[in-house]
Amino acid sequence: MLRGAGRANNTRFIAIAGTNLKISKAILKQQMISTVSGVENLYYGLISLQNSVKVQERALEAANRLLSDNRQQLNVGRTPTIEVARSEALVTASQLALTQATALREQQQNVLRSVLDPKSLATSSPNLVNIVATDELSSPPDEPARPLAEMIEHALQQRPDVQQSKLQVSNGERAVAGSANARLPEVDLYGSFETRGVIISSNIPIAGDALTGTPLIAPVPAGGIRASRVFEAGIQFTLPVQNKVAEADLGADRALLRQERLRLTQVQSQAAAEVRNALIGLDAAKKAVQAATASKQLQEQLLAAEVEKFRAGFSTNFNVIQQQSYLVQAETTEIVARAAYKKSAVQLDRALGDTLQRHGIDFDADSTKARVPQ
Repeated sequence: MLRGAGRANNTRFIAIAGTNLKISKAILKQQMISTVSGVENLYYGLISLQNSVKVQERALEAANRLLSDNRQQLNVGRTPTIEVARSEALVTASQLALTQATALREQQQNVLRSVLDPKSLATSSPNLVNIVATDELSSPPDEPARPLAEMIEHALQQRPDVQQSKLQVSNGERAVAGSANARLPEVDLYGSFETRGVIISSNIPIAGDALTGTPLIAPVPAGGIRASRVFEAGIQFTLPVQNKVAEADLGADRALLRQERLRLTQVQSQAAAEVRNALIGLDAAKKAVQAATASKQLQEQLLAAEVEKFRAGFSTNFNVIQQQSYLVQAETTEIVARAAYKKSAVQLDRALGDTLQRHGIDFDADSTKARVPQ
């Protein structure tokens, strides 16, 4: 009674151990989210570089076509030599840009390979299997975003770091309750009951034989199982005087509990800030994609118009080359914007704690198993 009384007080260490197991699972889930998000960013970076290589290949093809046309025009005397030189310079610049884009793509493959299959980098073979991204950088959807308050509330319920902080607070509350209980007086009620006894057989004559007169002997017990009984009951009361050890433990546990609650508030504030920032970044990236796409479409129209003017004799080769360079820049800008939008979406999923669910990874919190769809 009083000190040490109650089931919750006596089983608190079992409850704390169970909570620690949940904390370990939350830490594992957080690590899985970080890993998947990192691989996603690397993957979208590879897609961006693959598309950049395709843009440079198309630019090189266009430059070679322009060089071929100018050489034909030079042969018939309709184009000066300087125009052919400009076309050759454009081809050289396009080849250099293609070489640089290809090198960046191969480097990104190695970075992604170091995460997915690090053992492949240790092989002696100079030629590794290429990693080819099969997805495309699609346009952002036009669907409206969820309300900000709903997204923040979802993040506070879903994020494993918030769950971990809440579990730490729960452990701190149990520790404080146990330390507070240790300061109480101790009242012990006890009782016992004992029975003592033996069986000793004695041969006692009980009668005689009717024919011979020989006495008949029969064993008669001289004791029993209840030969003696002992009852004992009592009450013991212990009142500690200036229990400094218990007071010190309680003070330390209360300080730790305040720290855990403060940390929970900080984690929740950080989670809300990350959701806000991720949503702002996603909206900005979406608008950037829309602007880059419109700019590319307009530049395509300008290049087509300039080519028509050049064929009609109202423009120069330099203007065509310039418009073509502008188109390559616009296409590259659009690719970068689309990749930035995808990475912003990854960041929002991470801020919300939806990364694993988004990819169909079922993290079973009861059996500490993660099931990944094949």
